Amino acid sequence: MCGMYIPEYFTRYPIKIGSTEVQQSLSILLHIRMIIGGFIAFLLDNLVPGATLKQRGFHTSPNINDDKIHITFHNDSYDYPPFINRVLLKIPLISKLPFMPSKQRLKSSLKYLKDKVQPDYGAYKV
Repeated sequence: MCGMYIPEYFTRYPIKIGSTEVQQSLSILLHIRMIIGGFIAFLLDNLVPGATLKQRGFHTSPNINDDKIHITFHNDSYDYPPFINRVLLKIPLISKLPFMPSKQRLKSSLKYLKDKVQPDYGAYKV
């Protein structure tokens, strides 16, 4: 709701700063509801604590030590193909980017694909 009210507020009460360029830039940014909503979501996501690993979508193994948490990843449709995963594992800084999968996720995805049993088609060759 704040993403809708804040632009309305700045429509009624515009910002008055000495520089017209800064005033126009801020006015444009503060009138876009998606930017305000995204900024509020970003703040709340990073400032409000309390999400557990399960709420974030991680599956933890039942034998958890207090010192170390083992997280298992399941293959899903959002995984990259295996050859892309191998290339990404060779680039050390790529997993540090927030929108890229972690090294643990890439390795787990490759291990899952390697361990997956291929279907037996009998006499038929595919």
